[in-house]
This record gives sequence, C-alpha cells and structure tokens, in this order.
Amino acid sequence: MLGAAVALTVATSAFAADTLTATGARLAPETLTDATKAVIVRTVDLGGDLPTATYVIARDLTNQLLQRTNDGYWVPWDSQKSSLIDNKLTVQGGKLVYKVLSEDLTGALFPLSITLAYTADGAFKYGVFAVEKPR
Repeated sequence: MLGAAVALTVATSAFAADTLTATGARLAPETLTDATKAVIVRTVDLGGDLPTATYVIARDLTNQLLQRTNDGYWVPWDSQKSSLIDNKLTVQGGKLVYKVLSEDLTGALFPLSITLAYTADGAFKYGVFAVEKPR
C-alpha cells in the first residue's frame, strides 16, 4: 500500500488543529489533489497534554494495518499498542505536527484510514480520518 516515505515538503493543512481523545476523535477527511505527489500534514492541539510518545497508523481497503516509523517508513503492525513505534514528534507551541506522508499513492486502495495518536499521562489519545483519492 504505502512505500518508504521520502523527504517531506512542508504543506499547510487546510484544517484547523485537530484534537485527539481517549475515546477516539473523528477528524475531518482529506481528499488528495494528486495521488502521485500526496502530501499529508496534520496539526494536533494538545490542550495542555505532554506526550511521551506519538504514533501514525494506516489501514487500506483490504484492512492491512501499517504503522509509520520515526524514519518515515511504513511497516506492518500487529494491532498491539505495545508494538507501536514512537514517531518521536516534538511539541511546538502546544501542538504536534504530524508529517503523515509524502509519496506516490497511485497504487493505494482507497479510501485509506489514518490514525494519529499519542500517549500522555498514561492515556492513549487518538483520532481517525479518511484519505480519499482525487476526483
């Protein structure tokens, strides 16, 4: 589904900062303008939380689960929280900037489901959004 992520081009999200919750937040979907040059960057407002780890998870139409490594690669994930790889994002002004991907998605099976997550004070907070192919 997703190949190795390449150097990211900084892009401004069209959305206001997202907020993640312990019960899971439904985040605004994203429609790609060009699947050959897909760039997804999302900002999360921490509301005072101090994350100890950050995560990005993807699921395609076949239900294949992948997680993003802190080096930007997508690897299989066994759905166990204990095996999630920390993306080591840095808090910037009370927010996290998730550089989800920057790659060619022409072979992807849409829609994709992306989960952004972090742990803070022992709580696992997350939110999910859909990625749609260009129209």
